[in-house]
Parts: sequence; C-alpha cells; structure tokens
Amino acid sequence: MTTETEAVPVFQMCLVADETGKNGWTFSTELPDDTHASPTFTIPWRTDQNFPDPQYIVPGLADRELKNWNLTWAKDRAIFLLDLGADIGQLHFALDYGSAMEHRIRPAMPVSRPYLGKQSEVLGQYRDQHFVALLPLDIHLMDQACLYNKIVLVGRTPMFPPI
Repeated sequence: MTTETEAVPVFQMCLVADETGKNGWTFSTELPDDTHASPTFTIPWRTDQNFPDPQYIVPGLADRELKNWNLTWAKDRAIFLLDLGADIGQLHFALDYGSAMEHRIRPAMPVSRPYLGKQSEVLGQYRDQHFVALLPLDIHLMDQACLYNKIVLVGRTPMFPPI
C-alpha cells in the first residue's frame, strides 16, 4: 500500500461546461440538483507534462472499509494497471485522448481540462493543474469486483477524503 505522500490521488469528477461554454471538471456535489453527469476518474495533469506520473492511489471501499489501491502507469503498454488481488485480477485504464478534433490541436496528447468548481481545497497541491480522464477498460471486471467482492473504487471527492 502506498502512502498519501508517495502517490498522486485519483479524483472522481464530472465533465461540465461553464457559462462561457468552456469545458472542465467539477465534483458531482457542485452540480445543480437538476443536472445529471456521469462521474469519471481523473488524474492531475500539468500542461507541460508528456507522460503520467508513475504511481497513483485510488480511494475506495473493500467490504465497507476504507482502502487505497495502487494504480501504476505501465509505460511499455501505455495503460494503467490496478491490482485488485488474486481473486479478481488487474483492472486496466487508458488515458482519454479525446476526439479527432482535439487531436488536431495537440496530436497524441491526452486531453487535459481545468477544474471549474469551487471546492479546490479538496485538490490540495493539485488545485492549479488540469485533469485528464481515466477510461476503465474492464467494466465487467469492475462490476464483478463490486457484486462478488464488495469492492467499490471511488476516487477522491469532497465526500470521500484521503485516508
């Protein structure tokens, strides 16, 4: 298990547009009551960054107990790996590279967007960075982990602080 100071946290945010039409991230608790947006795992991303940091932590619950899981960047495979143990296996996540239009702007770079919400204290040292979505590649395995092993990956939110 990795400590908070050694690894970068994975956050759970929602993609929104502000009043000017600018896309960015916010926590679901900051959305108006009549707004429905799917939560997404995100990682901090500096605008001058070319590759992910090597180690992240994903907060969650295992049988109703708080836990952090290690999420590791597998550079040779260009994906993230999260080991849920021998009974379940590894989950795989990819960086969000966006649409074809976004590739014209910055080819082969993950799409990073700013945080547009007002609860920046939750972000800690990452409050001035942009964020990139992590795309889960093993939805079925995530469902199985939840249904049969009582594992829920949450990500850091205002309602789910660091442990």
